[in-house]
This record gives sequence, C-alpha cells and structure tokens, in this order.
Amino acid sequence: MHQRFGETFDQLDDFEQVIVATAAIEGWVNHERACQLTTRHSREVTLTLPRLESKGFLVAGGGAEKQILHLARRIGHDAG
Repeated sequence: MHQRFGETFDQLDDFEQVIVATAAIEGWVNHERACQLTTRHSREVTLTLPRLESKGFLVAGGGAEKQILHLARRIGHDAG
C-alpha cells in the first residue's frame, strides 16, 4: 500500500485501511463485503466507501445498486 499510495495510506483510519487492503487483495470491495469486515453500523460503511473514492483510493464501477469499487493505481488516478 505504501508503494502505491505513500504516506497518505497511513492517514486513513483502521477501517479505511482494511477496506483499501481488501480491495487490493481481493480485487474489489462493495458495501456488503465491507460490512462483513466490521462491526460498525452499515451507515458508517455507506459513508466510508464514497469518502475513500473521493480521496482517490478506490474507483467505482458497476451500477448504483451493485456498485463495486476497485483499487486506484495511486492517488488521483483511475483503476485501469
């Protein structure tokens, strides 16, 4: 993660780091999968995923209901 994102990865909270790492390891993450990774309320997951996208860690794909997020190449770049 540090090679890809540098010190900005360290600025994420533990849950955000788990989501980004899951996307890296499994190739994708979605709301359902992120909920499986935590005991936090699903609303917190709902707020966390777009925040990671806006910070440039994840890139969205798929439709609104079945949105899948992939790891970005690095901050400010798409996943492709």
